[in-house]
Amino acid sequence: MGTAMGAAGRTEAGMNRRRAVLLAAVIAAVATVAHLRFWNESDHLLYDSPQYLTNARSLAERREFLDDSGQPDVRRTPGYPLFLTIFAPLDFSHAAVAGAQHLLAIALSVAVFLAARRILGNDPAAFAAALIVATDTGQVVMADFVMTETLASVAFFAILPLALAAVRSGGRRRWWCLLAAGLLIGGAALIRPAATYLLLPMAFWVFAFSPGRRLRATALFAVAGMLLPAAWIVRNTVRAGLPKLSSIGAETIYAWRGAGVIAMERTGFQYAPLPFSGEEEFRHQFFRVVQHEVSDAQRAEEIRRF
Repeated sequence: MGTAMGAAGRTEAGMNRRRAVLLAAVIAAVATVAHLRFWNESDHLLYDSPQYLTNARSLAERREFLDDSGQPDVRRTPGYPLFLTIFAPLDFSHAAVAGAQHLLAIALSVAVFLAARRILGNDPAAFAAALIVATDTGQVVMADFVMTETLASVAFFAILPLALAAVRSGGRRRWWCLLAAGLLIGGAALIRPAATYLLLPMAFWVFAFSPGRRLRATALFAVAGMLLPAAWIVRNTVRAGLPKLSSIGAETIYAWRGAGVIAMERTGFQYAPLPFSGEEEFRHQFFRVVQHEVSDAQRAEEIRRF
């Protein structure tokens, strides 16, 4: 009887594995179709792409992180340009970068399925979660450009299994997982500086769910998470006198959003973003409509007075 039960268990396990493989293949196929749909024959450049490529060329050719004027760059962080150096032998082919990012995004959707299946033990829920990632238009479209989004998504996701392994395991493996998860958060911050804010809630999570020695575990995780960003802040301080991870946030506020807020306040312009349009609608309204109306009114007033 025991032999029969063992055989039945092995049969069921085999069926579960085959079902998992089939569902993972379906996710990969759906993601592939979605990404092929958005594959663009253009130059794959958008917004900050030229700056990232300049940084990557500087790292590959001069072993320095410089901007297009040859000065130490403090606007960008080195995570994504380091990734781009992989494509130096291909002369930083934009199409090669986009192709690699599409493959990473497809692999990410499969990884989400496998991770969710292991965590939840529920195939339909894991399949639904992975399907959302596979067909998310933001992920699909941004993978086609030399931009940080895809690599950042992969880094953010990779933190999860390491953190889970840290709170579910014991011995040395637990401490190594905590160290790796913390370093990965720091690395993610060097891809997208906003990831620095992820460290605090994750540290609380580690403290709440650690099986023992919570303070020591949380301290290790937090210190590991701060190491790489702190090292980059030291670099920016030494090379450019700027004790910050990146200057881009302050520059954006000063030259873009801050100026827009002041201008709107002075002109009395009222703005409420519409669903699914948000900032693009703001840009159109403020810079294509309201600015022209204000300028026209100013010229009319000058003509009337003089």
